[in-house]
Amino acid sequence: MNHLKFLSRPDLRRTCTPSEKYCVTTVTNLNGFFIEVERDCAESCEQGCEQHGYGLFHTECTRCCREPLCNEFDGRHFYEPLAAPRSQPLFSIAICIALFLYF
Repeated sequence: MNHLKFLSRPDLRRTCTPSEKYCVTTVTNLNGFFIEVERDCAESCEQGCEQHGYGLFHTECTRCCREPLCNEFDGRHFYEPLAAPRSQPLFSIAICIALFLYF
């Protein structure tokens, strides 16, 4: 039995009120490195990522689900940002350079 998992720890569970229809998980990353995960109940939820900062990029990604205890996610991919893959900026730069050299 893995004692680090959320479902195996009754002391980490919270019963949501009838008006809180969503289980919400917010993952915080700093420059792509995992910092913290926060789980809670909410009346509404908007899934997605927000990024703030200049130089040090603080990213908060929120995931929503509606089943009991559904916000226990395992695996390293859960803690990665929901944003586009990191290779996207490099691809955009390569296209710009290619267009510049072509014209």
